[in-house]
Amino acid sequence: MQISLIELHQMDETRVWKATVELKREDWAQISQLQSLSPLQVEVKAEREEGLYRLTGKQTAEAVFDCSRCVERYTTTLTMRWSQLITDQAHRIEKDAETEVHLIQGAEVDVLPYIREALLLGLPLAPLCAEDCKGLCAKCGSNQNEQPCNCNVDRIDPRLQDLELLLKNDGESSS
Repeated sequence: MQISLIELHQMDETRVWKATVELKREDWAQISQLQSLSPLQVEVKAEREEGLYRLTGKQTAEAVFDCSRCVERYTTTLTMRWSQLITDQAHRIEKDAETEVHLIQGAEVDVLPYIREALLLGLPLAPLCAEDCKGLCAKCGSNQNEQPCNCNVDRIDPRLQDLELLLKNDGESSS
């Protein structure tokens, strides 16, 4: 998605661009649980701020994930927001750790890197089909959301395993 610097210079107060952006598979391929991504619906708003331009983006897309707990596929809507300060005047860039201003060279601003970055930062680290997903049984592998199993999956610290046997044997002998 390209925004013309001429359009930025000619705007009075604010300007809004809308576009559909389709990212390539390699843009998000490192996210193994993300199976597919619809084209992003992107809206970019530009505002002038004393020789600088603030670009504010909002983007939405439908994503298909594999759940981190139960491995079932599910679809969800992702909404991400981002903001960047840009300028085409080198003297406007301040060396301030809190404010990052990007110097634009050329006739257009390519906002695709900002869109891609917002997507990658907005993806869940461990996608879940539901907040209360119970996942798979560690012993038999059944999906606990569909049908709970009767497997004993209590974990015992291996250092205390002999103590458990001792207590179990003591309980049996006193009965």
